[in-house]
Amino acid sequence: MRENEFEGSDILKEDFGELVAKQRKKYNLTQEMLSEISGISEVYLRRIERGNCTVTWVIWLTLCTALNVDIGEIQRKYILPNIKERVSDLGIKPEYITE
Repeated sequence: MRENEFEGSDILKEDFGELVAKQRKKYNLTQEMLSEISGISEVYLRRIERGNCTVTWVIWLTLCTALNVDIGEIQRKYILPNIKERVSDLGIKPEYITE
């Protein structure tokens, strides 16, 4: 499965973009400052904040770390429900999915 085939990926992009913008403003950072901190270009940050692009996990982790975002919360809100639904459709319940 390619990244853009992930169910709900458009919502995830928009929500993540809003989260990045909200956290950046919470810490009184400009896009230029966040670019310097994270090593991600300003142009790319603008596209992320507008929800116009899908980001790699490296970018997710970098921005979450730079903005003090709980990565576990993102996992619980978006990733875990999708995985649970898929394994349920297969009729299995792996031991590692505990929540």
